[in-house]
Amino acid sequence: MSKQLFLDKYFGNKFEMEEKIVRILNWNVRNPSYQRATKQCRYIEKLKPHLILLTELKSSSGLRYFKERFSYLDYDLFYEFPEDDYFILIACIFETCEIPTRTEFLPHRMKGIYFKYRDIKGKFFGIYVPSRGPKEKRNVNKRKFQNSVMKTLDEIRNKVKVSRLIIGGDLNVIDPYHIPKYPIFGNWEYEFYEKFTEIGLIDAFRKVNSHQDYSWFGKEGDGYRFDHLFVSKDLENRIKSCYYDHTVREKKLSDHSSMILELEL
Repeated sequence: MSKQLFLDKYFGNKFEMEEKIVRILNWNVRNPSYQRATKQCRYIEKLKPHLILLTELKSSSGLRYFKERFSYLDYDLFYEFPEDDYFILIACIFETCEIPTRTEFLPHRMKGIYFKYRDIKGKFFGIYVPSRGPKEKRNVNKRKFQNSVMKTLDEIRNKVKVSRLIIGGDLNVIDPYHIPKYPIFGNWEYEFYEKFTEIGLIDAFRKVNSHQDYSWFGKEGDGYRFDHLFVSKDLENRIKSCYYDHTVREKKLSDHSSMILELEL
């Protein structure tokens, strides 16, 4: 099957959307093996997202499969290899270019792009916050990275403008309205979450849903909403849907549920 026929089957013409819906996938894929990456890609292809953010990646055979498959499907790819750390990958089917804004600490964990389709223009940033870490360095990298991201968010507000802007990822924090409210999280972690609203963004899931949902579960079965997507205020009334797909976690494709946001643009 030729590449063009393959694209016609799965995406239609890249430059002719069936409807003015931009579909965004935010998913922590848990550093997959080659075998698991193939299953994850089958799921992604059925979903037909225009913009993809994958978090918790490392240089591996699974990553190579993602790169080859997404390139074959005509996505533009954005990522940065660190020496020994997890990183993120952004893939977009639209016309794109990278936004040069970078975090000072662990820059491979935050990337931004401009995207354009006809009169649809937007900006997207992906983020993957480190976990709490081992006992001897508990929260050191997490806190340092969050502080670095907050400085970058101020730069975005001042230089990039908070309009047609979407930011998401695995933030490894819950929001202040989370049920239950776990005592393990400190004020500095809630302040990180609130920084997004401070610069003029809306929590897309909270905007269109009244129920509590979770994207990751601990060993004791406690649920946490770690994965988030925020949109600028000019997009809040364009949210068609925002939800977590738990089937991928139940099928053990990852330990995180995927998050899908659909915008009418």
